Amino acid sequence: MRKHFRTYCLLAVAVVAVALLSVSCIKDNDPAVGGKASVTMTFTTRVSDNVTAENLLDNEQMRKLRVIVARSGTNDIIYNVSYDIQPAEKQKVIRFSELTVSEEGEDFDFYAIANEEAFLGEGESLEGKSVDLNALKSRILKKDFNSPALSKIPQAAFKTIKVGPSENTSAIMKLLFPLAKVVLNFDNQTGESVDLSNVAISGKIADRGYLFKEINTGYPDDIIDKGPVTFGDIVVPDEQAVSYIRYLYPWTSENTYKLTATWGSKTHEVVFKIGDEELKKLEAGQQLNVNVSLLVNKQVTIDWKVDDWNPVTNDVPSFN
Repeated sequence: MRKHFRTYCLLAVAVVAVALLSVSCIKDNDPAVGGKASVTMTFTTRVSDNVTAENLLDNEQMRKLRVIVARSGTNDIIYNVSYDIQPAEKQKVIRFSELTVSEEGEDFDFYAIANEEAFLGEGESLEGKSVDLNALKSRILKKDFNSPALSKIPQAAFKTIKVGPSENTSAIMKLLFPLAKVVLNFDNQTGESVDLSNVAISGKIADRGYLFKEINTGYPDDIIDKGPVTFGDIVVPDEQAVSYIRYLYPWTSENTYKLTATWGSKTHEVVFKIGDEELKKLEAGQQLNVNVSLLVNKQVTIDWKVDDWNPVTNDVPSFN
């Protein structure tokens, strides 16, 4: 009896061992449970079609790029890497390999941020795998990027990509400026130097905006109107063209954008219109180009256009 009992025990142990061995083999080798995949991502700056990234002003160019890759369902961070971008680099191509995916495929969230030092506060960091991605998605910027003048400008982009086992996926992420840009160009055709005072663009000027405009299509709560965008007193040398730049948070309101400037004893004012519609909104990545021609007898002609972000061809003087 004991002999038979020992035999049954040995058989039972053998059956359990075989069962465990079978489970191990399925987990490690059976493609039905998933596999590895890779994504090759090209990162570049979203600008006007006739502009390349290296044509942007120095403060607008991508100088540091951070990329965070996380599983969409869990927010588990898989990659968090940063790169210094050289002035000659038009884009950055990164291959994210060894992404473990389920048999059905998985969604991965890609966060791209350029020039993070432009908005991070003292002691803040985006390093590591403990970054609060929910907070990052809804990050609100409050910095005045006109103080000091021509401050470094951040960029950001977000994209979700579904990847299946053994797939080698390629995609492009174009980083968006979270600000609108105003370029005020003066062309002096008077034959003498011109002094202008109280130069300003008024409208609803927001004090904050979202970093990721692709995720947050609206506007933050509790926006404060900062008042006019001031350029102060401007001297335009004879037969020269100069450009002045301001960066604004996107906003829309009932207040129309308009330009005012005093030349001698006369104050000039123009309300911006696009077609028959008054301009009351500037979106992230848009640029308001205002061209002011200063003519003899203190005559002024002004034209303007809202376009995608593009470079400035004239010299940009320093200002406060």
